[in-house]
Amino acid sequence: MNSTAPTGQKSRGGGTPWHAHHIVERYGLLVIITLGEGLVGTTASVRAYTEHSGWDSRAFLLVLAGVSITGALWWFYFSLDVVASIKSSRPRAFAWGYLHIFVFATLAATGAALENVALLFEGESHLSAAQTLVVVCSTVMFFYLIAFSLYQLVVRMNLGLYWLNLLVTGLLMTLAVALTRSTDQLAWTLLLVMVAAWVPVVGTARLRAI
Repeated sequence: MNSTAPTGQKSRGGGTPWHAHHIVERYGLLVIITLGEGLVGTTASVRAYTEHSGWDSRAFLLVLAGVSITGALWWFYFSLDVVASIKSSRPRAFAWGYLHIFVFATLAATGAALENVALLFEGESHLSAAQTLVVVCSTVMFFYLIAFSLYQLVVRMNLGLYWLNLLVTGLLMTLAVALTRSTDQLAWTLLLVMVAAWVPVVGTARLRAI
């Protein structure tokens, strides 16, 4: 009912009053809440790991990975300015709003993927090191692909150079998975994934500065 009410009201009497800045702000708050769930999951997994093995290099790496990757996703999302575009087109605003369900899903999945890393370090995971890293990389890449596709859908601009950033991210993550598969060690290749997660953030900022 909640999901169909806006479109139903629009067809009946011209739509409900709305403000583009308020809409973007509300969705941004929901994104922060979802990212917070990922940090809570990371904290819980680190606590479980340290109770099992104490504070070692892997525990610190898990904290660093969780905070850094989450920070990259947060930075990237809030660097995408869509206010003007959704203000000028209500259909774009509806598309932007409804399709956010996939943004929330990938953010929550990223938190769960980081918990799998802790399970692997504890020796309680049924996945190999490479499979665990594939899960982490997949959730992060799906977020970037969905968030950026949604952005391009709304702003209707030629963003070809921006997509190159995502290509570089994908290549770095593929390299990280390949290295993990050959060594069966996740601790240091996770650092490469962290670097890859920041490529779209840095690349987008540099392209906007040109």
